[in-house]
Amino acid sequence: MKYLFIIVGDRPQAGKTTTGKHIAKVLAIPHMSTSASINARVEKRLGLSAGTVIAARKVEPDNYRKDLIIEGDAMAAENYPPGVACLDIIGDKGGVIEGIRREQELADTIAAALRRGLKVTVVAITRAGNEADPDNTEPGVMNRADYMIYNNSDVASVLCQVDLIIQSVVKNA
Repeated sequence: MKYLFIIVGDRPQAGKTTTGKHIAKVLAIPHMSTSASINARVEKRLGLSAGTVIAARKVEPDNYRKDLIIEGDAMAAENYPPGVACLDIIGDKGGVIEGIRREQELADTIAAALRRGLKVTVVAITRAGNEADPDNTEPGVMNRADYMIYNNSDVASVLCQVDLIIQSVVKNA
């Protein structure tokens, strides 16, 4: 069975990347962030050299955040949302895509994955914290999740929840 896991979250630093990378490692499948599918477009628009956005975000995660959101919105408006762009890169072998923020983008990515014969699982992750620090994720994206992870800031607890999800998905395939 070929899997596509889609990881969504309701705020920055919720644990999307940790969750996505862990699933990819356990199942030996590719991992992509929707940010990766739009970095080059942001760099081109701003006249930056390749890799500038990634390097800047490693130093400070909020660097270029607004630019990434604007470009992601533009891609969605062009009917080629970042999630579908990631799926095109990953291909029919399946993988993990994290960071989808729009309901229509999620629906389009799921539909494209199902056409490729992939088993799709949507995992949402949320964490308690500063409620004034929301992400730009539409609420319907979180509501579409097959599984919900509650991040209490303990990585071991998150990874334990992720392992249970992997076991359940693989068992029910």
